[in-house]
Amino acid sequence: LEVELPFSIGHTEIRPISAAMIDSWKNKYFMVNNENQEHALNFLNKIHEKFQGYAAAVISLEAESERVFQRGIEEAEIATSILGIYSIGSFSPVNKCTSKIKGAELIPSAAAIFENGEDIFFSNRYLYQGPLGPWRLNKMEIENMQKHLLGKISSIQTNKNANSFQLAVLNSMMLYSKSAFTSNPVEKIVYILSSLESILLKDKNEFIQQNLAERIAIFSADTLERRKEIILNFKDIYGIRSNYLHHGQSNTEIEKIKKFMLNVFAFYLTLASHIEIFTTQQDFLTAIEDKKLSN
Repeated sequence: LEVELPFSIGHTEIRPISAAMIDSWKNKYFMVNNENQEHALNFLNKIHEKFQGYAAAVISLEAESERVFQRGIEEAEIATSILGIYSIGSFSPVNKCTSKIKGAELIPSAAAIFENGEDIFFSNRYLYQGPLGPWRLNKMEIENMQKHLLGKISSIQTNKNANSFQLAVLNSMMLYSKSAFTSNPVEKIVYILSSLESILLKDKNEFIQQNLAERIAIFSADTLERRKEIILNFKDIYGIRSNYLHHGQSNTEIEKIKKFMLNVFAFYLTLASHIEIFTTQQDFLTAIEDKKLSN
């Protein structure tokens, strides 16, 4: 991940690792340490070479060192998960977000040794066929994200008095974010449907398919035609999930999944804009039912 300017996600600041930042570490170290300066310089030069230009998740904590590490990882994982909602993985059925904590990117690769007569050669290739370059966020993109879904999620995280509806929205979005980090289309469907069920169902006794489809359609679309499209797409998705055997999905299915993912992203954008309207999840579901009956 590369970012043009710092921004916050909950308690975490996403900040670019700049040359000035690394130089400040060097100056701070050499001002108070006279020993092992050559070793320290080599270490900081390696950091410069490996990490300059990338983004860091910056968390300020006061605790014992091991606890600081654990909490830092927890907060960074939350921040990168939420950020993944805006990645290619949330819009493409066959691509994934690879911007995770360094070392946890989960990009599968395979090593092979080829023997051909007297020749032997080694090859290490990525199995993932999607984009592997850095994800770059410019100033305009960051500001747009902060105005909408990302800023709303952050406000819930930092609000010590968040109500039960807001916490339910945050939980649903965290489940939703998992879909961005797999390139398997049906795994995406499973994560997305789980996230929707967590916020749109009253209890486990409800008829899932019909209620989910109708509620997301009523809440996020205003015209009858558009609502019918969303409901029909949901039925297609449930059929794909039921019949899929992990291989051989058709181009038609991929297009239906892509449409489904765009519908769900639009739903979550609308949901984020309502986090201050409702107090409980039941209030939210009642409002959807009232809107259904009033049409």
